[in-house]
Amino acid sequence: MATCSECTYLNPEKLYESYDPKFWCDTKDEWHYAYEQECWRFCRAYSRSDSEARSLYERSRSPYYIATVICEILCKDKNCHEFQNIKKLRNDVMEKDKKYASLLMAYDIYGPMIAEKLKNDRNKCRISLNLYDLGIKKVSEFIDKKDYKKAIDLYSEMTILLIRGYNIIIRPCDLENSNITNSNAQENGKQFQKKYV
Repeated sequence: MATCSECTYLNPEKLYESYDPKFWCDTKDEWHYAYEQECWRFCRAYSRSDSEARSLYERSRSPYYIATVICEILCKDKNCHEFQNIKKLRNDVMEKDKKYASLLMAYDIYGPMIAEKLKNDRNKCRISLNLYDLGIKKVSEFIDKKDYKKAIDLYSEMTILLIRGYNIIIRPCDLENSNITNSNAQENGKQFQKKYV
């Protein structure tokens, strides 16, 4: 089945926000992610190469927002052990267990916002180094030990700390069944600070 990335009507020139990579659909007059499945108005863009379509798809789909931006800021290889472990946690554990669906959806909403804020923070190097040493590396250690619950809890706490630190408003409709809410975000963020910062 094809995706919006392969469709003539997806306009790669009109991007919603850099932290929310939706593209404009010229035929439906609305925003869509390039990874969405084709709809009844699908028309293959023969002028768009496979590599261009794949690039649009990846821009919309990449779920490793915080880890990715930390690696970029610290000039670390995205093939490093820690980064690969986080990909493995998401792909092999969380995406295969329905109980994590709402958490993944929440992260897909707030991860890009956090990444954008971190990328533009004047203290990004210091913050990224702390997040790498106190968050990413510890998450990776839990994954190595197959303690996925602790890895997920720690990564969630780190995310909540960043949501709080950057004053990102959590919309209840985005997090309906997720364990990240405004009421517990503050407490979980404090727990992360006590343990790791």
